[in-house]
Amino acid sequence: MNFEKKKTGLAAKISAAIVLGVGFMGVMPSVVSNSSVVSAAEITIDDSNYNAQTKTLTISDIKDGDTLSYKVPVAEIEHVECKCTRGSTTIPAHAFENFTNLKSVNIPVSINSIGQYAFKGCTNLTSINISSSLGSIEEGAFEGCTSLTSFTLGEYWDLISIGERAFKGCKNLTTFTFSFNIMSIGERAFEGCTGLASVRISCYLEFFACDVFKDCSSLKNI
Repeated sequence: MNFEKKKTGLAAKISAAIVLGVGFMGVMPSVVSNSSVVSAAEITIDDSNYNAQTKTLTISDIKDGDTLSYKVPVAEIEHVECKCTRGSTTIPAHAFENFTNLKSVNIPVSINSIGQYAFKGCTNLTSINISSSLGSIEEGAFEGCTSLTSFTLGEYWDLISIGERAFKGCKNLTTFTFSFNIMSIGERAFEGCTGLASVRISCYLEFFACDVFKDCSSLKNI
């Protein structure tokens, strides 16, 4: 486990508390999305997926490894409903990156991983409802979602891994409920979350990278 040579203030207290109270295993848990899926495809998202009146995009046929091609007005989309019916377990990488008008997302029970940069730069995204046994949030998944205020997990609290910079720059994020099973938090995962005031972390945590809460100027409670 590589920590910076010197930590001060809150960072030092966090590092010391975790080392003394939890104990590090020194390795990252093996929580990764399914990367061995065959027959990935480019899926065209067209008018059949989009309701212009409600500005809602419904995704129901993606699977792991697919890439999405849009023939709908991305700049107008405000809501995304993921209703994956082909055994999908992952929101693909970059799937909704820079959907700057996107306000809310519903993620179904079948999804257990949110891919890299899936919602990066969705600056109007305020609400995420996850009614699933979500296992991992990958690198930069919600980076720069500056309007995001809270992160809500559903009935199953299985979140095990949060990747590097997953919520970096989410300056209005005030509450985040960590899963009881959380084992890994990547480097700078919450950097610049200046509204985050209080955090509770599981005793099962094995990997806590450097600068997880860097520049979280409102953080008072760990």
